[in-house]
Amino acid sequence: MDASIVPILVSVFALLISAYGIIERRSATERDLRDRLLKKVDDLHELGVQEDQLRWDQGGEDGDRRAAIAAQRMRMVQQALLLERMIKGRRLTSEEYATLALACERAGDLDQALALWKRATALAAHGSAVAEAASWRSMAGCHSQRGDYPEMRRAIARALEIIPTWHDVGRYEYAMTCADLAEGEWAASDHETPEFRSALSTALDKAELVMSDHSRHRVTRRLAEIQSWPHAT
Repeated sequence: MDASIVPILVSVFALLISAYGIIERRSATERDLRDRLLKKVDDLHELGVQEDQLRWDQGGEDGDRRAAIAAQRMRMVQQALLLERMIKGRRLTSEEYATLALACERAGDLDQALALWKRATALAAHGSAVAEAASWRSMAGCHSQRGDYPEMRRAIARALEIIPTWHDVGRYEYAMTCADLAEGEWAASDHETPEFRSALSTALDKAELVMSDHSRHRVTRRLAEIQSWPHAT
């Protein structure tokens, strides 16, 4: 080997080692960011559970505690979204994006929530039909909160295309989705329409197919609320 080549080879080898070190540090940083993001998502989920428990235990009367939870959620959502933007490639699963989306909804950031529901739904398309349909139904709920009822109806229509109806979970989701559709139709017109009546009738029919007592009770209670509205009987 020509002696003049040795320094060049040593330099190249040193560059390769340096590049490998940079890649390793970058990978470690990515792993750390992802771990921190997943921890933040878990914390947001737990915070939602605490808030639901507080509402159940005290009937939502502890305003100071709920305000503190809302402020904490806003900070955590902002931190999670910042971490999410810092990570390259696939960041979260459909379920984790759904947790973030729900947290954004509760924090009042409906635009960000909708963007996250879209990501959750796109990923859910590669999983079970029930999960995908549930994601579409959740996105429809976000559209409803935004007052965008045409988009809500389109999302629900997609959910109804996907939902399997041959087992209890599917039948429950189908009935609740039809109830959502009826509610959206009512909100869009503030009175009974043929679309509202059709959606409510379908929901009532599907409710009869739900097998488990717990699911049937939830569907029945939801439909009773809708039927109690003026002119909805």
